Amino acid sequence: MFRKFAFQGFDRYDQILFDKEIESAKNKMMLKKDHTIIASDIDPNMISIAQENAKHA
Repeated sequence: MFRKFAFQGFDRYDQILFDKEIESAKNKMMLKKDHTIIASDIDPNMISIAQENAKHA
């Protein structure tokens, strides 16, 4: 939602349709933090990276 895409420069790009899709995506966001995420990886470095990414998300 906070980035630009190459297709936005196309002649047939429809800003109104894109805005509707952004609104649809916003309405599907899980804003409550009452869920548990469980994950694993064989590489401990990837776990650290995933934890850091989760903090920023």
